Amino acid sequence: MNCDGKLDVVVGNVEAPGSVFFTAGPGRFTEVPWGDGQGAVDGLALGDLGGDGWPDIAAARSEAPNAIWYNGPAVEK
Repeated sequence: MNCDGKLDVVVGNVEAPGSVFFTAGPGRFTEVPWGDGQGAVDGLALGDLGGDGWPDIAAARSEAPNAIWYNGPAVEK
């Protein structure tokens, strides 16, 4: 998800934001929430939906509209 060549894990939840677990080293992950926590995520798809080279998250949800969360490079301040 952060284009560093390491596998990351994306999960959806019920009535809570989903999470991306970024690989932070052997057996270590950094959790970052995504989404608005509405409904239940029934399915996820990942792909470059924005055409910018970064994988995005598409979520099929029950009791909430289906949604897309666009990903991109982190901006440092």
